[in-house]
Amino acid sequence: QSFNRPAFKHRSYSKQGRYSDRKKKRYVRPSRRFNPNDYRYEDWMKLGLSEKQAKAVLKFTRFGVYNQDQLKRIVVIPDEVYELIKDSVWFPEKKWTALNKSYKTSTATMDKKSEPIEINQAKEEELKRIKGIGPFFAKQIIRLREKLGGFNSTEQLREVWKMSDSIFQIVAPNCVVNSDLIIRISINTASAEELKQHPYIGWHIANSIVKIRKQVGIFNSLEQLKKSKLISAETFEKIKPYLTL
Repeated sequence: QSFNRPAFKHRSYSKQGRYSDRKKKRYVRPSRRFNPNDYRYEDWMKLGLSEKQAKAVLKFTRFGVYNQDQLKRIVVIPDEVYELIKDSVWFPEKKWTALNKSYKTSTATMDKKSEPIEINQAKEEELKRIKGIGPFFAKQIIRLREKLGGFNSTEQLREVWKMSDSIFQIVAPNCVVNSDLIIRISINTASAEELKQHPYIGWHIANSIVKIRKQVGIFNSLEQLKKSKLISAETFEKIKPYLTL
């Protein structure tokens, strides 16, 4: 239903990234060697990534990428792009900061079954190392993650197809969520067609959001969505993590 992660138009979902357009993308080989930590949004777009993919990649690189394995773990980078860039990438010597020290700790311990795994960036093989997760549930977790744009809470694992409460109780303690990795939809620019793609939104709420936008001109806060009669307080809290201005 991974992480590691294109513009919200009519799309299909793919294991090579969070979203993929129905049309085959043409990717471009970089013109020179580069440090992925210094690459900007525009640079990733020039390689052929979509807007959503480029934004998602920047969320990963802000933690620091220091080897090929970490680069390949950024699942929003399609396999075709990785193959094009892998020989053109150079990595800086790692500098220890509070942020990347925390990141290294979380990724280095993924091989230890006793340590929780961050499920917004874990690949299928990593998910299968979680107690209670086999090949079937690993695939279902990834499928749901791609539809949502990322998990905001481990409680959402209850929504995984065929996830019983007994299995959830075994799985959840072995998982952690970095909600900063969620791909968010702009309520000021997204069309109703784009908004409805999210499983928590659907057509009626998407249409209501666009109608309110036409009335207010531009949203200044997510709280303005509460003007919609279709968005209850409970629904607002549910969709809020997946929206941005």
